[in-house]
Amino acid sequence: MSLLYGPPYVWFNVATFIAAYGMAFALPRALPNSIMALVMLFSLTLAKGLDDTIGMKPFDLYDINNSAQVDVWDLVTWLLYPPIGYLFIYVYHVCRIGGLATPVYILLGSLFGTGFERLTVYFQVFHYNDWTLRYSFMMYVAVQTATIAFFVILKRQYLIAKERQ
Repeated sequence: MSLLYGPPYVWFNVATFIAAYGMAFALPRALPNSIMALVMLFSLTLAKGLDDTIGMKPFDLYDINNSAQVDVWDLVTWLLYPPIGYLFIYVYHVCRIGGLATPVYILLGSLFGTGFERLTVYFQVFHYNDWTLRYSFMMYVAVQTATIAFFVILKRQYLIAKERQ
């Protein structure tokens, strides 16, 4: 099958990859590069860790792209997590979300993530075995809470280190 007429996930992944990295790097710098890099690495590590835990045997709750086998398109899919995690934190930081607005932001982000995942299912990026979008929503709540907690700790440590200089 030629790339031009390839599976739907190929073009969806390419378009999403370009859009996500384009937005992440086109936005004005609001965070130090070190924090940006660590948030992106955290997002990748958390997503990849979850995929390896619940997406593979013995659980095997879902497959990524075309099969349970790992291929280059799985790598492209995993590389989508860093800019998306960064954009989530970027909005949190730039909009100065805090206090009681934080759980609302997490819930809205989780709804957006679940809606976007529904789109990925349509384009055959994910194939569910014993998984549902309801589980995804709960995972997004947990992952986005962890990501914000990581960012808050990281930012606090960054400011302490900067004061000491």
